[in-house]
Amino acid sequence: MFTTIRTYTGMPGVATRIAEKKEAVEKLFRGVPGFAGYRLIGTADGFTSVTICETKEGCDESARVAMAWLKENLPGVTVHAPHVITGESHISFGAKPAR
Repeated sequence: MFTTIRTYTGMPGVATRIAEKKEAVEKLFRGVPGFAGYRLIGTADGFTSVTICETKEGCDESARVAMAWLKENLPGVTVHAPHVITGESHISFGAKPAR
């Protein structure tokens, strides 16, 4: 598994606008081969996204389709180049199901 973290600045309020279109964003990412998970974190100056895929190529593809989606669905937003951290996920788990 691979994880990519992208932090975008100079885009306050954009996370809320993206979240308003959650269903479309979810459908977009679920179409990426090897997709495993996604988080969108709003920050004071923009947002951070966390993408988990089976391969680095899946993470790269998710970034490509996300950028195309942003340009098409939020045309008035100027997307600044993000700070990117990517690498192999050595440990990954979630919460235990409630009993």
